Amino acid sequence: LLTSTFSPPLNNLRRARVCADADGGIAYIHYDMLSGADLFDVRYAITDARFVPQPDSLFYDLQASRRVDMQRPDALLPTSGTPAPTFALRDETGMTVDLSDYAGRVVLLDFWGTWCAPCIAALPEMEQLHSDYADDGLVVLGVASYESDDADPTAVAREGGATYPILVGGETVANDFGVTSFPTYVVVGRDGTVRFAEHAPEPGLLRAALDAALTD
Repeated sequence: LLTSTFSPPLNNLRRARVCADADGGIAYIHYDMLSGADLFDVRYAITDARFVPQPDSLFYDLQASRRVDMQRPDALLPTSGTPAPTFALRDETGMTVDLSDYAGRVVLLDFWGTWCAPCIAALPEMEQLHSDYADDGLVVLGVASYESDDADPTAVAREGGATYPILVGGETVANDFGVTSFPTYVVVGRDGTVRFAEHAPEPGLLRAALDAALTD
C-alpha cells in the first residue's frame, strides 16, 4: 500500500492521509479532525476510487463511487455468526501468529493504532479484560494498523500497560474485517465465527459478548 499525506483547505481538518494500493485504488482516507482542543480521528473506507491527475496542477481529484458514512463506522463489519477471515501476522518478536493457532479458543481482536488517541486511552481496559479472562482461556491480540515507518506499536502498547501480543502490519487484516474506524473490537468464538464486532463499544457490551462467547 502507498500512503500520502496532504492538508486540504478545511477549517476543522488538520490533515488527511490517503492510503492507496499499487494500481491507484484507494483503500482508505484518514482525516484528523480538530474541534477546539480535541483531536478526532475519522476514517473513510473508499471503494472503486482513483486519483485523477489534473492538467498543469500538482493536485489530484478524488473520484469514488462509494464512501462509508462517518456516522456508521460499523457498516462493513462482519455480522455475528459469519466466519472470521483468516490471517497471519508477525508479533513484536518477529514470530508469525496465525488466527488458526487459536482454534477452539475465544479471541478478542483489538484493531488500533498509535496515531489513534482513543485507542491509546483504551489500552488499560484491554489489559484488564486480558487479565480478568485469562483463566477462561481468552486470547487478546492487538492488531496495529496503518502505522508510519518510525512508529513502534509494541513500545506504545507496553507504555499503556498492555502485556498481550501486539501484531503489526494489520492493514490487510483490518480491511478483511471491514474495519473503517478505530478502535474496533472483534470477538471470534471457539468455532471460528465472529461473535461480536463493533467500533468503540461501551465496556459493558464487550464484556457481555466475551461472557457469552466463553460460556459456549
